[in-house]
Amino acid sequence: MKCLQSEDDGSRALKVFSEEIAGNYDRWLDTPFGRYVDAREKKLISDLLLPKPGERILDVGCGTGHHLLFFHEIGCHVSGIEPSAHMLDIARFKLGGKAELRAGFAEDLPYSDNEFDAVTMITSLEFCANPEAALGEMIRVSRNRVFLGVLNKYSILGGYRKMRSCIKKSVYSEARFYAVHELIEMIKSHLGNVRIDWGSVIFIPPPFYSLATGLEEKIPTIKNPFGAFLGIAFSVAYRYRTLQDPVREHIKLSVNARRTEARGAVRGMHFHSRSYSESGSFHGISSSPKESARTFRALSRRKEGTRSSTSPNPSRVIA
Repeated sequence: MKCLQSEDDGSRALKVFSEEIAGNYDRWLDTPFGRYVDAREKKLISDLLLPKPGERILDVGCGTGHHLLFFHEIGCHVSGIEPSAHMLDIARFKLGGKAELRAGFAEDLPYSDNEFDAVTMITSLEFCANPEAALGEMIRVSRNRVFLGVLNKYSILGGYRKMRSCIKKSVYSEARFYAVHELIEMIKSHLGNVRIDWGSVIFIPPPFYSLATGLEEKIPTIKNPFGAFLGIAFSVAYRYRTLQDPVREHIKLSVNARRTEARGAVRGMHFHSRSYSESGSFHGISSSPKESARTFRALSRRKEGTRSSTSPNPSRVIA
């Protein structure tokens, strides 16, 4: 678990994630229950995010680099950002030169727009001073997918952890647990009616997991809101133009382009700021599917008219 506070709240970040807690994090993963939880969480992450070899992945709040190592072993090119110096020291020791690591905060990511194929934040949103800003930054630097993994407030284990933290102060005393509907509302506030896939794992609390591991694995995970670890993934259409984007030629659409997808489009997503106007210039705002269809039809008619006026044999123009 990693701390992601705003820079103004950096002193609290250092207090919550001390050197002792940073060291205990990986030691917990070596316990029988820690290994079991880790395997279940990684399975859900893989099922929802679908990481592919060669992709660039940024883990925001990367902590000790545990999930960076997981993505690296899949064959991804990995980067991580983390405000806790203690966590980063462990991550650098663990990963060596396998990852690009930076110190920084989720609310102000030092990366270019659309820089990564996928951006993840795993058990870190709970500690953000400004979760809305952090999510907006993740969307900004991703060109394809975003994954959030959070502690679920509507789980048996979540309630158990919160209850224990009231009796004895722990890292969970500072955590804000989430419900799936809260995350969906937050995502839609940035992207509108985007497709969202989600699920959860870890339904059996620690005192009983050894007696019920078979039962745990028989419980459906997709769209189940009661697991302790809640995973949510969504696609991101390009929303920003930057100087790093290549200069494109004027789009040359054939008259049957209305029956094909635009190259680089994500199926089911709206076209955003990289769509062209009829004059060939960029739009600066998002457009709906209906508006995009009208633009394509206008371009097609314009192209068809050009071919009709220049062709020596009009009968050969494709209708």
